[in-house]
Amino acid sequence: MVPTASAPIGPIIGVPVSPTIDGYDFVSNHTIVSLTPTLAWSAPTLGKATEYYVQIYFISGPGLDGLWTFVTNGTSFVVPPGVLQPGNTYAFYIEAISDASLKANTAPFRIGTVHGDAGVMSGAITAAASGSRRRARPANSKSKHTRIKLGLSEEFAVQQ
Repeated sequence: MVPTASAPIGPIIGVPVSPTIDGYDFVSNHTIVSLTPTLAWSAPTLGKATEYYVQIYFISGPGLDGLWTFVTNGTSFVVPPGVLQPGNTYAFYIEAISDASLKANTAPFRIGTVHGDAGVMSGAITAAASGSRRRARPANSKSKHTRIKLGLSEEFAVQQ
């Protein structure tokens, strides 16, 4: 199918909405106390997610090293014990997937012909050492500065 004015190419899925980490703003840089934080989000406003990928990256110098990819059908995820280490800094990526042919339990990472994904990247999240206190503000607190949400991406798919 070739795109036309009446049938243009467009996104089939939007980004996860209002993501948080332990109830705190997901896209801001901050320190968390828990080594097993809960990531939570709302479903995209565009399209229907068939599943979500939660990716965790270790921030080392100027780059990111991919550590883990988890798959879930829900809109929250608890990081398992042993993944995060005290004093290290991480970035999290929550990706909404729209692909009716996906079957994560029997054929993970296999995609069909119509596939869409869109995600949101966290700020730099540092896992505090034991006994540290949280330095972030809750996501719903009043802030005197403007937050610019970076790291949003969308991919487009052509239906054939």
